[in-house]
Amino acid sequence: MCSSLVHLPDPGKRRIAQARLNEMRNSMAARPAEAPLYVDTLSGEIALDILLLPGFDLGDLSAITDTFGLANQAEQSVRFMWRIGAMEAGRVVSSLGVPIATAPLDGRRAFTRNLVILGGDGELDVKTGASLRQATRNYARIVSIGRASLLLAKAGLLTGRRVAVHADMQAVWRLMHDDTEMRRQSFEVDGKLITCCGGLGSLDLALHVIARHCSPATARYVGDRLNCDRLPTETPRQYRHAKLPGIAYNRILDRALDAIAANVEEAVSLEEISKQAAVGQRQLQRLFRDYLGMTPSEYYLSVRLNRAQSLLRHTDLSIIAVAIATGFTSASHFSKCYRKQFGTAPSDDRAIPKTNVA
Repeated sequence: MCSSLVHLPDPGKRRIAQARLNEMRNSMAARPAEAPLYVDTLSGEIALDILLLPGFDLGDLSAITDTFGLANQAEQSVRFMWRIGAMEAGRVVSSLGVPIATAPLDGRRAFTRNLVILGGDGELDVKTGASLRQATRNYARIVSIGRASLLLAKAGLLTGRRVAVHADMQAVWRLMHDDTEMRRQSFEVDGKLITCCGGLGSLDLALHVIARHCSPATARYVGDRLNCDRLPTETPRQYRHAKLPGIAYNRILDRALDAIAANVEEAVSLEEISKQAAVGQRQLQRLFRDYLGMTPSEYYLSVRLNRAQSLLRHTDLSIIAVAIATGFTSASHFSKCYRKQFGTAPSDDRAIPKTNVA
């Protein structure tokens, strides 16, 4: 049939045939995207294995369990169910030092076909790597939240994939995992793999799942219960900069802070920041002075140095690699600025042991 369409001699018939092909493509494009999670075809339930790794974020765990629990209440039925486990039976300690009792999750005898992975300090041992590879083979859907994506990348499980990466980790991600397609969204659905930046992104993802598997109305109800005004059916971009406590909101300043946070690796000029904020340089200077008590350059330097400190404490990048990843072209200038802001040398911060792992 296709060959007969291609070889039609009449131009009018060719146009008709092309129009039919276009209609077919449009109808295929209009079909709903594949559901984010696997649904049991008999019960209609969505069951989750939640795998906790040392250093997981309690907020991410709450965003999943509390949000899906509220969806069950709204639906007046058990649409979502879950169990919380670990590689081995015992307690897993969160990033804040709170221990959570878990059961062992054995991917070969999965409770469900959806696996949610939370946490991870970035260290990948042989046993953890093997377990993650086994899980990706046995589960129909893999959801990686926060720093768990670092472990999946180190295990070679994200090659060629689209990955949502937290703003604080984007600089190091580009350096270490250039075989992936980094995204700045709160979450990214790429076939059977879902990655999420964590934090508010976990709530975005949970509301998106509820909107797709229950209804947008249920998602809005849950969002209202959580005092969340973000639309559940969107894939929103994550906040690039931390909201500053005690600082009144200003739209122009907010755009400028976003522009700074988006250009930590390659420092940009005040002129470029002004363009992205759609404001003159003098007005921008005045806004920073009135709201933050510093110049744009001083704030920009502080953001880059705070990012550098995080990379030194939580990655194995060399000091010169950290300097480059935060926009410094000279190691000596980086060390001088670092010591001035933190009162210590970069090498001394590198020696501080990681505290988010039990």
